[in-house]
Order: sequence, then C-alpha cells, then structure tokens
Amino acid sequence: MIDFHVHLLPGIDDGSRNIKMSATMLKESVRQGVDISVATPHFYFDKKVSKYVDKRNKKYEKLIKFCDKNKIEHPEIVLGFEVFLSEKIYNEKELDKLLITGTNTLLLEMPKKKWDVEVFDRVDYVASKGYDIVLAHPERYFSVCGKKEYDKLFSYGFAGQVNAASFVNPTSREFVYNLIREGKAQLIGSDAHNTGLRAVFMEIASEFISKNVG
Repeated sequence: MIDFHVHLLPGIDDGSRNIKMSATMLKESVRQGVDISVATPHFYFDKKVSKYVDKRNKKYEKLIKFCDKNKIEHPEIVLGFEVFLSEKIYNEKELDKLLITGTNTLLLEMPKKKWDVEVFDRVDYVASKGYDIVLAHPERYFSVCGKKEYDKLFSYGFAGQVNAASFVNPTSREFVYNLIREGKAQLIGSDAHNTGLRAVFMEIASEFISKNVG
C-alpha cells in the first residue's frame, strides 16, 4: 500500500515535531500495511527551492540514520513536496526540483478559497509544464470553490489524491467515495501530520476501498 501524501519528516513544516514522532508515525504506517510513504512537506514560494530541497534531504537522512540505529522497521520513503499554488509560482525557475523523486509528478495544493480567473491562470501555467499533476485532498475544496469551478479543475485531467481521514466521517466518506467512482480520485494519502488527531488512518481507508471498490 502506498501512502501518497504524508508529513513525516521531522521539524520541517507543521507535520512531525521531532524525530521520535516521525519514528512512531513510520512504525504505525508499517502496522497498517503501508509499503511506501511519500514524504511531502509543504512548499510555499517564499522559500528558495534549492535550499529547501537540501533541508528536506538532510531531515530524511537524519531520520533514516535514527531508524537504522534503533532497528526501526519503516516503509520505503520517497521524497516529494506538497506544492501550494500561489501567484509566486510564475517566477520559480526550479519547479522540477519539487517533483516527487524519480517521477514527473507534482503534488499540488489548491488555495482554499473561491477560485477566480487568476487562480485558473496559475493552473494553466502549471499544466503547460507537462507535469503529471496530482491534486492534494480535492475533497476539501468543494464547499469553498463551487461546483462550476470544481468541475473545471477536473476537466484538466489531473489525478486526485484523497485523504485517508476522509473515510472516517460518514459525510466526507460518501463524498470521496463518489470521487473514486467518478474517476476523479485514484490515490490515497494519509496527510498525517502527527500521532494524534492527524494520524495515519490508512488502514481505515484501505478496508473501505477493499470492501466497496475492490
């Protein structure tokens, strides 16, 4: 099982606070049957890409050394980012460094507000780059952007990644189930940030999908 979106690297964003929390998240991922965790810290364009990539890589290396030293079993960790679609994206010359390692895939976070012409201009710009774009947690946006804009975004043919926690609540569970049935969501990510309220929850999502989707 692949956890396509998780904030498990220690002390880099609003996810795991420290290396011990990261290790606990990894152990829980293994318990739930996760084979690959795609580590996707938030990226905002107020940061320098190269410096932030280097920071991410060092956090990863530190975590792996800690796990090896303490004999902690963990999923394979693939590095990427969750990239926020801001107006500053036009000026970034190193977008390729924000792709998920070894792929042409960009995990894209949309603004959680009404999507106007300017937002769709940014979408057009990113789409023109030829990346395989995956929309992070599209179930979050429907209530704020409206059906017309929501349908327009999916008309680009982007893949969708829904959050495992959305399968916990009956209302959100029905919504993401419909996204899957409509072919708008193909990937699951825990979007886990900690070991508390925003924990992994991949097991719950996997059981629901196995039972209802196959």
